[in-house]
Amino acid sequence: MKRIVKLALLNFALVSFFLMTSVSTASAYVPSSRTIVGRLVRNVGKGIFAIEQDVNFRTVGEGLTLRERWVVENGESMRLTVLSPQANAQSVRLDVLYKDGKRLGPDMKGGFKSTAMPAESIEPFFHARSSKGFLDAITRSGLVPSSFPVARPAFNVNAKTQPPVTPEAFVRLGRVAGAVAYVFGEPTPAESPKAMPGVWIEQDAFLLRKLRFPSEAEVTADRHSAQAGLRFPRTRVVTWGSNTAEIRVVSVKSLSAAQAASFLNQNSFQADLKNARLPTDEQVKEFYSRFR
Repeated sequence: MKRIVKLALLNFALVSFFLMTSVSTASAYVPSSRTIVGRLVRNVGKGIFAIEQDVNFRTVGEGLTLRERWVVENGESMRLTVLSPQANAQSVRLDVLYKDGKRLGPDMKGGFKSTAMPAESIEPFFHARSSKGFLDAITRSGLVPSSFPVARPAFNVNAKTQPPVTPEAFVRLGRVAGAVAYVFGEPTPAESPKAMPGVWIEQDAFLLRKLRFPSEAEVTADRHSAQAGLRFPRTRVVTWGSNTAEIRVVSVKSLSAAQAASFLNQNSFQADLKNARLPTDEQVKEFYSRFR
């Protein structure tokens, strides 16, 4: 009887050890940030796209919906036109051109100016076409520490010994909307009243699911699908303070370079600036000055 008990205890210990080892091994390995982002940007797609989407401001009176029309070549070259339904009492017309890190458009005070792209501008993160572009953007926006990322030593097939593989300080596994995700950024301490900024990339599909800025403004992205060659979330929700804006995709179309040229040309864009009718609601103005 004693022998049976001992064997049972030994078997239990061995099973527990192997289970713990397998779980630890499965959860411990995290690819480098460059590998993760490389997969992410390959998922985005190639080409130039025309995207129409509705932005619903839930906390503006009874609600306000504006229609956005985007022409996107990549995260550094885009054009935005914002329109409101004619039936809406607040008629809006807003044109913004993004080129090489600059934003040209109304200054929300009745004038026009060229400025650096806002640190919290959302679209460049979802249209980055290169790993470097995405990594530069999340560093510039304060989503990750300035020391991120540090390249791992390259593997040399001819070397007798290889440098040890050390995990990156600001890359870890976490969860977003119930899915396992690679998380970039510093974890929020348990006692901290303020959530730390970060980036959440879904592990299995390498899709951008969440951004949290240093201001604690957040963007969540869901229902990713391939449309006209672009892998893009059909729904995104932006929250800042007590404000919420929901972005829903209406259509995605592929454009040729010739079709997009006039939209992305700064000279032809200047004429459209004269038609600006700026929003009067403070929440809407803040959204378009911070996140657009």
